[in-house]
Amino acid sequence: PSKALSPRQVIKIQLHALQRNDMTDSGIITVFNFSSPTSRVSLGPLNHFRMMVRDPAYSPMLNFVSYKTGKMVITDDTAYQLVVIKGAGGEQVPYLFILAKQRKGMYKGCWMTVGVARQDINRQTSLI
Repeated sequence: PSKALSPRQVIKIQLHALQRNDMTDSGIITVFNFSSPTSRVSLGPLNHFRMMVRDPAYSPMLNFVSYKTGKMVITDDTAYQLVVIKGAGGEQVPYLFILAKQRKGMYKGCWMTVGVARQDINRQTSLI
């Protein structure tokens, strides 16, 4: 994380890392490193996060084929970005990335992920 990165850049870095995840889970580690300190408390240690990403709700994000982004919405210190991932099996899976600009600590001023929520593909959203 860096103060120089915009919310859009933070999401792009994480998506590229997940798309190129390898046997050492370097992509998952990158995403974990961009998780806000508050999120890391609820996510647990890295090994727990590794298992969580492999859950069926999030596994399409690993080594996906391509992605499309919707409109980014930024309100004060929070950013929302809808991302539709095309998985290795051809499925289209939407996720909502939620970022917050950190207000204190060693990451003060950095945009970091506070959540990624899988969305219902059939639900209409104003973020597309």
